[in-house]
Amino acid sequence: TGLGGTAERQPGYDLTAQPVLAELPGPEGAVPVLIQATRRGDVFVLDRRDGRPIVPVREHAVGQDGVDGERPSASQPVSALSLAPPALTEADMWGLTPFDQLWCRIRFQGARHDGAFTPPGVTPAITVGARGVLGWGGVSVDPAAGVLYANTSAVPGRDRLSPDGRGGYILHAEPFLGPFQLPCVRPPWGRLSAVDLKTRKTLWSRPTGTAEETGPLGHASRLPWLVGTPNEGGVLATGG
Repeated sequence: TGLGGTAERQPGYDLTAQPVLAELPGPEGAVPVLIQATRRGDVFVLDRRDGRPIVPVREHAVGQDGVDGERPSASQPVSALSLAPPALTEADMWGLTPFDQLWCRIRFQGARHDGAFTPPGVTPAITVGARGVLGWGGVSVDPAAGVLYANTSAVPGRDRLSPDGRGGYILHAEPFLGPFQLPCVRPPWGRLSAVDLKTRKTLWSRPTGTAEETGPLGHASRLPWLVGTPNEGGVLATGG
């Protein structure tokens, strides 16, 4: 694509998490499955014997307003089991004060946002999950109970392209933060969730992490406010 990232961490939807192998009950006995978490929050559950989806997968139409020379796919596969946050609206913009909330609203209005697959372009794009709704740690599974556990993050990015003068583009990628260096979306920004793999229903979902070590402009607030902090570690399911 000719893109070269200038941020420390570039957005992307590569599969950073390792797959989880398990056996789940089926109508004719145990079914060996491969469970693959994606950075955008989808969880694909495939039969290891033939690759057939155990959880339904559909093709979802995605935006096409990228840059000249790019040919985005018209659709992307989406799993019926997903922990991805919904597409953002202006009403989702948040701030500690009316000033930074307004600042975030203005920045949102000046960008494009068509959900997780908003193509990068010279006009900034708000991305959800490019930095990892489900990150490197992946998910864990209790096969006896048929429950999947995952810790997720929900801090969007604001990315744009600029011509590099050689026929390509440079990617400028950054978290979508307000002037106080806090996310422009309301907390919680990190959650721990349990999902029933048979029904695909969320059994429970709770914010994880307080504001004690975080705060405006990078200063620790020392407040035990359960904001749900962005997280990238894995999660472990035990027999207990």
